[in-house]
Amino acid sequence: AKIDLYKMSEEELRNYARSKGLSEVIIDTLILKVLHNYRWVDIMNERNYSKTAIRYHKKQIIEKLSITL
Repeated sequence: AKIDLYKMSEEELRNYARSKGLSEVIIDTLILKVLHNYRWVDIMNERNYSKTAIRYHKKQIIEKLSITL
């Protein structure tokens, strides 16, 4: 069965991401992206992340969760 991150609650999504080995900081990025529909640039600005940091987060999320964003 394909997992639909967009249908999960925040708690379910956090637990799932944790089980896949994502760090809490990256999980926070995932929550903003998936549950709150933030654009990458918005997450970057709100969290004061560099482009390099956000690219790393995106790469980790895509690799560990096997999804495309």
